Amino acid sequence: MLKETFELLNLPQCETYLKRLDLPWPGKADRAFLDTLMERHLTVVPFENLDTALFHLPVRLDTESLYEKIICQRRGGYCFELNALFLGLLRGLGYEAWPVGCRVLRHPGLPCIYHRASAVLLDGTPFFCDVGFGGICCSHAVELTPGAVAETDYAAFIVSREYRGWLNLHYVPRNTPEAEPLPLLMICEGPSAPQDFLSANEIMSSPDSPFSRRIIVQKLTPYGSWSINGDILTRHTASGTETVTLDSRKALAESLRRDFSLEI
Repeated sequence: MLKETFELLNLPQCETYLKRLDLPWPGKADRAFLDTLMERHLTVVPFENLDTALFHLPVRLDTESLYEKIICQRRGGYCFELNALFLGLLRGLGYEAWPVGCRVLRHPGLPCIYHRASAVLLDGTPFFCDVGFGGICCSHAVELTPGAVAETDYAAFIVSREYRGWLNLHYVPRNTPEAEPLPLLMICEGPSAPQDFLSANEIMSSPDSPFSRRIIVQKLTPYGSWSINGDILTRHTASGTETVTLDSRKALAESLRRDFSLEI
């Protein structure tokens, strides 16, 4: 019964999804294609909260609404949207995958589950996949085994045991290799059902949520992330970091179109 609730895209939907990512249908649903799929997704489909912060619209989590928004309208979304539709793609491509709830470890104490990601089983080993965090994230799958380390161009990601059924994900930025690992997420090893995230989505998309108070947009590039935070655009390029103030609706629209391929 639980598995029947997981998102699942049909063949035409998967083909159109892959077309947006400019990727072919995989010859095999394996680790190599999964890593390619994740990195391409983070590059092409931005994390964005325009519905809540700019348009003041409800965030709909049913698969058809997500497919229409992210694939047909070529928009982005936040974790409950991006990782939900991505799970539908993974399962449609033949991966054994399920949704997992996460606690974001930004502040001291034990936070509620306000983040959704996915787990994928490959040759009997589960891997963590996240294309909807909107912050520091691993651009490929992370083995969900205590002691596992995933290396990227930007950071090293380290998995450790928290308690029964829960794992911690820490990271060390590349520019500070001797630093103590920084906490990022606490990940539930067991599967959740999509409806488990409805209440968190309602809270995160409410007028009082930080996601409704300022615009947040982010995508991955070869030189690091590009982002809009409020009215500040930050771009990491080959020549360094650029910061621009978006002082009008026109400037915002131009940046969204030019830097993130988003039309508003």
